[in-house]
Amino acid sequence: MRETVAKLLTFWMPIKEKRRQLREKIKNKLNDTFIWNLAQIHYNYLAKKIKKNSKKRKIRVLFTVVFDSVFPSEPIFKKMLNSDFFEPQILVIPDVIRGKKNTFYQMNKTYETLLNRYKEYNNVFKAYDENSKKYVDYRNKTDIVFFSNPYDNMTHLYYGIEYLSKKCLPCYVNYFYFGKLQQEFDVIKSDSFKSMWRIFIESNNVKEIFNKNNVLNKENCYVTGYVKMDSFDETITREDGKKIVIIAPHHSLPKTNCSISISNFLMYYEFFLKLPYMYPDIHFIFRPHPLLFVKLAKKEFWGEKRVKEYLNKIESIPNMEYQEGGDYFKTFAESTAMIHDCGSFLAEYFYTGHPQCYILDDKKDLSVNFIPEGIHMLDYTYKAFNEQDIISFIDNVVIKQNDSMKESRIKWANENIIINHHTAADNAIEIIKNSILK
Repeated sequence: MRETVAKLLTFWMPIKEKRRQLREKIKNKLNDTFIWNLAQIHYNYLAKKIKKNSKKRKIRVLFTVVFDSVFPSEPIFKKMLNSDFFEPQILVIPDVIRGKKNTFYQMNKTYETLLNRYKEYNNVFKAYDENSKKYVDYRNKTDIVFFSNPYDNMTHLYYGIEYLSKKCLPCYVNYFYFGKLQQEFDVIKSDSFKSMWRIFIESNNVKEIFNKNNVLNKENCYVTGYVKMDSFDETITREDGKKIVIIAPHHSLPKTNCSISISNFLMYYEFFLKLPYMYPDIHFIFRPHPLLFVKLAKKEFWGEKRVKEYLNKIESIPNMEYQEGGDYFKTFAESTAMIHDCGSFLAEYFYTGHPQCYILDDKKDLSVNFIPEGIHMLDYTYKAFNEQDIISFIDNVVIKQNDSMKESRIKWANENIIINHHTAADNAIEIIKNSILK
């Protein structure tokens, strides 16, 4: 919206460089409240237009997806498949900031995964047209769009919030459970986040955080429950009863362009290979963040050859399985425990009721990286500051089942995190429908 207003006010200037300079000055001076109010007028106009169209056809809803493991609004998509009011479609869009090779690898991988999952509906599309070798503009092909990531710089111009919101109502479901880390405030303060028409959030605790931090569009934030976890079936168990431990390292390595650095992988990567040999009766699932090895493959870290060698070692271990993205809910449900340093998984693993061991560099991590709500989550999580802490967790909590926090952890999670489980998507759909038909 800021870009659009700046263009409208400078289109008359004939000299391109002068026009660009003036546009930047206007963008920087535009008041947030003014932009937000202008956006609401625009969205009200679009909503009335959609309401009028709903009398003639179904409302077209586009779900943009970058990675097959990051589709937080999928429960809403599933619910809409049999709707008389909505017509849902998936558009697999590119990650354009991590190299051309990775762009097409991730896009094709995600497209194949989702195409196979929903092949009977014929409503999964890829943003890139192989025949014309161009990206397809969907702005005039939909009414409402759900974004999986609130980062416009991450994808092609056609699939950014700024571009699509000119013609479509933008909606957002968090791909991570909000309220853990300091860097999450960078997301809610971003222009992209402020541009959303409807934001569906996890709990009243999260709503309170938004209100305290003066989020401009808190009026458009609705407590529905954590939509992403609606599809999670906590009753699934592994039939053979074998103990399963997930190892899930994050991608935020030191000295990268991340606003946080919570990954401890470079300290523990050799140790992770030793664990399966130390515990041959446990089945280990190594499930890194999708971006971890993309970053490690760069020359300033390991390089592609060393990454390949490491993954080959994992695949050679009989009781260790490598999971490269994709749906992880079944893995969560079947698992016995998890060892990790991933922000999203910290909250989401509470849905299993199982114990988790969170790896921290030192106790300073708590005050530097985590906000109070995140520290509360860690209060009900076993913590590791070294290899011995991880070994102790496996020996006592996993093998001997001395899970001293089990009852208090489940009680706290049910009261603070697991809100409206299995109904969050229904709540979101009802809010959208009522907003359009009012």
